[in-house]
Amino acid sequence: MNCEKYLSQLPQSYLREIQTQSTYEKLMKHGHDLKDCLTSPQLLAECYEKLNYIEKHTLSWLIRNVGYEPFEWKHIISLVEDQLSKAELKMGLTLLRQKGIVFTFRKTWGEHIYVIPKDAFHAWVKVLLPEIKHVSCIGDEVVQPLDRLGRGLIFDLFQLMIYIAKNEVSLTQDKMIKKRQLQKMCNLLDINEDDLQFIDLKYMGQDFYPKAFVLVYDLLLRLKLAEQKSKHVELNKDKIHGWLVQNSCQMNKILYEVWHQICMPNQVWLQLIWAKMETISYDMWYPIQELVNWIEDSQLMSCYGIEKKQCFNQLLNSMKVFVGFGWIQLGKTDNNEMVFKWKMNLNSTAKPLEHDEIQFYIQADYEVLVPSNVPFHIRWELESMSEMTNSDVIMHYSITKKSIKTARQNGRTTNDIIEFLNKYSKYGLPDNVKKSVEDWSEQVGKIVFQEVLLLRCADEKTFHQLNDNPLFQPYIITKLGEKDFIIQKNLLKELINKLEKNGYTPLFSSLKQGSEDEKVQFPSFNKTVNGSYILENAKEANGLVNSNKTMLYYEMEHKFPNIKDVYPILEEIPPIWLKQYRSYHPSTEKEIIQKAIDNHVYLKLRKNKVERMVLPQKIEEKEGDLLIHAFEKNKDITLFSHDWEEMRLIFPGINDK
Repeated sequence: MNCEKYLSQLPQSYLREIQTQSTYEKLMKHGHDLKDCLTSPQLLAECYEKLNYIEKHTLSWLIRNVGYEPFEWKHIISLVEDQLSKAELKMGLTLLRQKGIVFTFRKTWGEHIYVIPKDAFHAWVKVLLPEIKHVSCIGDEVVQPLDRLGRGLIFDLFQLMIYIAKNEVSLTQDKMIKKRQLQKMCNLLDINEDDLQFIDLKYMGQDFYPKAFVLVYDLLLRLKLAEQKSKHVELNKDKIHGWLVQNSCQMNKILYEVWHQICMPNQVWLQLIWAKMETISYDMWYPIQELVNWIEDSQLMSCYGIEKKQCFNQLLNSMKVFVGFGWIQLGKTDNNEMVFKWKMNLNSTAKPLEHDEIQFYIQADYEVLVPSNVPFHIRWELESMSEMTNSDVIMHYSITKKSIKTARQNGRTTNDIIEFLNKYSKYGLPDNVKKSVEDWSEQVGKIVFQEVLLLRCADEKTFHQLNDNPLFQPYIITKLGEKDFIIQKNLLKELINKLEKNGYTPLFSSLKQGSEDEKVQFPSFNKTVNGSYILENAKEANGLVNSNKTMLYYEMEHKFPNIKDVYPILEEIPPIWLKQYRSYHPSTEKEIIQKAIDNHVYLKLRKNKVERMVLPQKIEEKEGDLLIHAFEKNKDITLFSHDWEEMRLIFPGINDK
């Protein structure tokens, strides 16, 4: 999730505490809102200068070593080693939480789990790490594209939506799609297993569902475009409408955000490099080796123990996943240099294209040619009245008698069909096609098989009692003979209540209960092209893929962090130990040193006016002398009692200035 989503979950009291931090005070007085202060690289650069050294050190360490993956305290203290003391890390984390740079959630048993929002992380990468090298423009004429450019994840998502709209997708008792339908749905997808060979997905139905299918189907469920009922999969009509009226750029940006929630790279250096990749201009070729050089120049290779070749190969493999999604294209220059370019514009704020500008082509042989830029809400309506015959960059459909019948069954009138095809066909509707559509459409519905609900009386006396009672008239459609009525199915529960209140106890004969047995329809959005899609983060929006990278499962911590919680022992420490250098009795020195060890805090030592600050790790006595094993400037040292004359206990964030 992004910063704005996290902020929306905080209570007003918590938000006010963040807003009153001196770090943001000046910026907010100049009209900037809190979200901008937390995510704009320009504003963050100003905020960074106002952080103290513990906050800066902790933030830089988290960005380089943890990334935007959720983390627990026990995880980061196992990583920190000698780069920060545990006390500095704990204090720094608390201060960053107070400033809204790190957000806190509470697990089932009360343990905290922390996260830096993805958009804030990417902004901090721009502030804290050097820019990638600017390269001169590499023209298409010197690049040979490699592999295939995928049709796109948004098209695969659309194909599954269409299949579910046209077919009742049944579920087994284990909530799995039946095998025959699963195979048909898999055949619709352009993404294949080779595209996903370099990602490891753990998901429900691991031994049954192919990885490529589960990725697309998971997104469909996670976006709440569809949901699994007890016996079948059903489209969410309200969400579908909002989704279809987005342009391709908006759709891809939403999918990109969700993808990073569930499948972000585990390696932090890859998270860092992807953050930098997002700054590269859309549709511009860029050398992959320059990204590897950036990792080396940022001193991240030595940090993660990776070599250049290993870094290059892992980065290339992660890009290949996005090739299948239609998000990235790979190529090789005349100089044999591997390059890539973005095929989706992550920084675009373009509005949807004018719907009337983008049209398809209807030919006299009933074939419809649909260019790749035709909006999805138009494709949706076209799918309701035609059959896809070929799926490629330009998609081919055929208008048939069967497809027109399907359109009529799904609520389209003859006029609806003709009007739509005329409006969005570049050169209008050929006369012969129009005549056939009208003929086929008019043949539909002259005879209708209708499923109705029969109320059968045991005898004529009961029949006449019900027929003569005005109370039951609103529920009766018509009479059949002297014992039966056809009643309104949608008012069944209401009728049952009235029958029981009037002394009748009706029985049911093979009557299916509930709406889940009703066939899923293909809704029409053709007359309502306005709408929006909001990516929700509700807990019920989970898909099939298991991910510990999402915070959906946890409750936001609403208690504002307090510095006192960092050092609860502080009230027991004599103030004199903190305020100034002093000489102490050996027994008191031993007690002070032990307090430093127990609380992972520093000890300042002074002899002959020369100061040194150490982080004690262990104390021992040897022949009446005190020995301290400690860290000093990231080195292991051993000090004897004659190495100091005075000491002072230092709690980072409290008395370290």
